[in-house]
Amino acid sequence: SDLRLVLPEGLSDQTLITIYGEPKPNAEKFQINLQKGDDVAFHFNPRFNDKGNQVIVRNTRIKGVWGPEERQLPFFPFTPGRPFVVSDYLNFHCYVDDTQIYDSGSPVQTTTSPALQGSPYYI
Repeated sequence: SDLRLVLPEGLSDQTLITIYGEPKPNAEKFQINLQKGDDVAFHFNPRFNDKGNQVIVRNTRIKGVWGPEERQLPFFPFTPGRPFVVSDYLNFHCYVDDTQIYDSGSPVQTTTSPALQGSPYYI
């Protein structure tokens, strides 16, 4: 099942979203989307086995068109069965367990609906 939160007031570029979770032992992936309507300002998609690799796919979707995927990170911070904390500043500084893993430099300005989706996870 998916967790969706609607924020009627929207978010500012100084907003901090913190997600506490734990991938189930058999998790394949999960995703966090910050979106407004069908537009996805920030797609964060850890994959535990993507053709034999562990990757975090990051992307945007504007007016139905996905942008280029970003997959390069120095490490993969998630382990099935181990709790995690994702802190995402909407100025696009993303931390996992207090370690910065991503900085796009592109702030989210129109996001009103964070969503957490994917195969099995605990919240």
